[in-house]
Amino acid sequence: MKLGGLLIPVFLIWLTWWLIDSGVPHLVAVRDNIEDFNIEEARELRHKYNANVNICKVEGDTMYVRTYERGVEDETLACGTGMVACFIRNHQEKKVSDQVKVHPKSGDELYVSYENGIYRFGGKVTKTFIAETIE
Repeated sequence: MKLGGLLIPVFLIWLTWWLIDSGVPHLVAVRDNIEDFNIEEARELRHKYNANVNICKVEGDTMYVRTYERGVEDETLACGTGMVACFIRNHQEKKVSDQVKVHPKSGDELYVSYENGIYRFGGKVTKTFIAETIE
């Protein structure tokens, strides 16, 4: 996906967040520890900025991401545009290379990369259910 690269810093007393549009607006904060994800704070930020809220950390060639998502109004197991937004921020700060493994809360191993101005996102596809309509 090609993106406009909109990055707007949002300075709060305790942390700097970045508003990044990766197809959907996301607030992104890079932290050393993402175990404590304050859902109430995420909910307030989501409503104030009308954006999904992500915290992430980088360990070597792997990025870990947690997301509070609009519409769901809670933390989700994974958000593709959120992982891309976190990658954009870390990539611009040179904290990650052009391709990284990404682990959302679900524990799945996914990949985000940047090549020739294009961001790519991928991972293993698993069939989880079959839906049928009743006539």
